[in-house]
Amino acid sequence: MRIPLALLSLLVFFLSYCTTQAQSLPDSSCVEIKTNFIKTFYHYWCISKITMQSGEVIKAYTQRSPYSPEGKLTYYKDMEMRKETKGRVRIKYIKYVDSFDQHFEKIHSKGHSNNFYLARQVEDGALHLFVFTKKSSTPLPIPIPMAGAVGIIRIPYEHNDHSIFFIRTQAGTLKLKRASFRKQLSKYVQDAPALLTRIRNIQYKDIPEIVSAYNQYLAPRP
Repeated sequence: MRIPLALLSLLVFFLSYCTTQAQSLPDSSCVEIKTNFIKTFYHYWCISKITMQSGEVIKAYTQRSPYSPEGKLTYYKDMEMRKETKGRVRIKYIKYVDSFDQHFEKIHSKGHSNNFYLARQVEDGALHLFVFTKKSSTPLPIPIPMAGAVGIIRIPYEHNDHSIFFIRTQAGTLKLKRASFRKQLSKYVQDAPALLTRIRNIQYKDIPEIVSAYNQYLAPRP
């Protein structure tokens, strides 16, 4: 039985993608938990510093992932004795988490007393940008055969993603709403006319690009 070209291309790309992700973490502070034959960085756990709201600091392994923990954060103090050293802490009691090259901070959504996000920092500078991403929302790369080659498309981010962006300045933290994010962003980049023009046509997923460009615009020139 012949395997359809599209299915074969998808399988080859998926295995290649997973292998690439597995090789992208050479850092000795991370360990791999083997759950199946496919290796991705979702199976890596890295030494982290969990700083609690009370000032207590917990040093333990947390999962390496582009997704944001929801409700509670799971950790292990000893990967050789996971069952005996497993711990879980509610997000509302956490101040921030530093793990490998990722920095997460607890962000409280105004108007919702019990709505806390542990959001990952994606931009740092005059404007600090954080993103909260649910596990089910990251777009999946899909290979499509195209005239002898394999082109890559993604499930439309703006329709399938439930990520939430937050901007932080000295004045405080603001949740960027999908219905009004262009207007909200414009208030922060009034001194950059070119970016004001670009904002008119961007999508929600393009927010990091605008924030990064603005931080570079304000960066000191050599």
